[in-house]
Amino acid sequence: MIPISACIITKNESDNLEKCLAALTAYPFEIVVVDTGSTDNSKEVARKYTDKVYDFAWVDDFSAARNYAADRASHNMIFPVDTDEFVTRLDWDALQIQIEQHSKSVGSIKRLDYFETDGEKHCQICMIDRIYHRRYYQYEKPIHEVLSPLGHTSYTSYTTSIEMDHVGYLGPGNKLKDKAMRDMELLKKELEQNPEESGLRSITDLEM
Repeated sequence: MIPISACIITKNESDNLEKCLAALTAYPFEIVVVDTGSTDNSKEVARKYTDKVYDFAWVDDFSAARNYAADRASHNMIFPVDTDEFVTRLDWDALQIQIEQHSKSVGSIKRLDYFETDGEKHCQICMIDRIYHRRYYQYEKPIHEVLSPLGHTSYTSYTTSIEMDHVGYLGPGNKLKDKAMRDMELLKKELEQNPEESGLRSITDLEM
């Protein structure tokens, strides 16, 4: 069996964390949880499912947190998971075969993003690159972090059978606004450091 470490970074989302970890325990993942400053009982919840619970001082950089979590894992094959994502479908045997066949590639998952419009719940399907070997890839960019190849590795990907529900866009308006403002501040900070990033400028200009 090719061992896989599921790595979660979290902060003050104990209810979602419980659902996230409960879904993962249906499969033989090693679970790593990195807390970035929770004031609720997130770490207590995490310790119900794993003894690999770590603290990370938040530095306004999601990639730094993700890479820190990957470094704490015992295995090279990494499956990053957000607290508000819940595995709904996963064929472990098929995934093992795919990883063996594509050991230097990144495996993509199908994620169902749920959101509300005028009181009605909707869903958008996204394909996201997630499963990777930490000797060949690491995360870059403080926000909207992306996997980047290390050394002379060529970026290639394959599609896995993993499906996940994502509920991060659901909830009260003030919670979503706070999250959007946090992201916008990180985008502005990145733009200041990398003014040549025209894509970042177009995004921030919409909000200014």
